[in-house]
Amino acid sequence: MSQWTHVNASIRYDKFAGMGQPTKENLGQMCNFEDKDISHWDTSNIPCGSEGSIKYTIIKTGGENIVASMVVNFTGDLRDYEDTDEIITYFNSITKDKMVRSGILEIDVEYKDTLILRYDYDKKSFTTVATIKNQ
Repeated sequence: MSQWTHVNASIRYDKFAGMGQPTKENLGQMCNFEDKDISHWDTSNIPCGSEGSIKYTIIKTGGENIVASMVVNFTGDLRDYEDTDEIITYFNSITKDKMVRSGILEIDVEYKDTLILRYDYDKKSFTTVATIKNQ
């Protein structure tokens, strides 16, 4: 039986006072099960299971003069993977030195725990707010 870890997250990035927004280069190279060339799987900074990485979608929400200008949504079904620390490290790395107004992250490791984290604006990192024991 395979071990699966499911990831669901959303981060609101604001554009303010010279704080840049993430680019695809900052967020990392996504890996898909269908990729013919999987050589980039080893060099990707996105947590990756045996069938692909966490995926993201960038949604531009405002114009040049709008503070709330971007939301990035993340999903992932990582097979044969259960390293929650690596996932949290990834999310902290993509919010470092960025203006993040809000962020929520759920990591569900089948047969183990589900972690709920939120971005703490004062600490500038994701903080666990709940741990649910899975049966």
